[in-house]
Amino acid sequence: MRPCSVLSPALGAILAAFTFSQARAQSPSVAFGLNHVVSSGEGISRSCLEPGYSTGLDARYVQPALTKLTSIELTARAYVFAASSTCVDGFPPPDGTYVQADRLSLLAGSFVATDLRFRLRLSHSPRASALAFGIGNTWRSSDNLPYVVAEAQVPFVARRRIRVSAEGELLVVQVAAHRYRRTYQNLQLVASESLGPSYDWRGAFSLGLVMEVPLGRANP
Repeated sequence: MRPCSVLSPALGAILAAFTFSQARAQSPSVAFGLNHVVSSGEGISRSCLEPGYSTGLDARYVQPALTKLTSIELTARAYVFAASSTCVDGFPPPDGTYVQADRLSLLAGSFVATDLRFRLRLSHSPRASALAFGIGNTWRSSDNLPYVVAEAQVPFVARRRIRVSAEGELLVVQVAAHRYRRTYQNLQLVASESLGPSYDWRGAFSLGLVMEVPLGRANP
């Protein structure tokens, strides 16, 4: 069983909190952001042979829930800005049999990430920082990868109808590799046997900017 199956109970708990939202305390809002991955582990970061998709645009819906300081946030982010590869492929390995892992690193292709987060503002001040924790999944043409996320936001513009914040995100992503036993002779692949996929968890850190706009006026 893949580890991502443990995310289902947590998702159910977050959705239950959403059901008991106190919309009277605070109006819902929408937000738009720009995010860039600045550091990532194996299986997330691309190699020099691969193109890169480290910058994403996102849209968010923020719904007040439980208290005046907490909310549920649904985020959809698209990584579509390509950077070209910086090196070319080398020669096959020397003659022999090797166990090799094939994977398309997460940032080596365009993809969409969606997640659900529980957010806590640290005070009632419009300039209060906020922390968020959530679970999500990446969607792409190869393996779809689940993740958990922790995020901190620090606002630097906090007006009545707009809020702009800097944010930092720490993601832990379940990466996949497909293993093969391959035999090479005279620089040619002569045999290949699939050994099945393997899964690991790897981290990534990103920075971004978020602009949030309320959809209506909060009720007293």
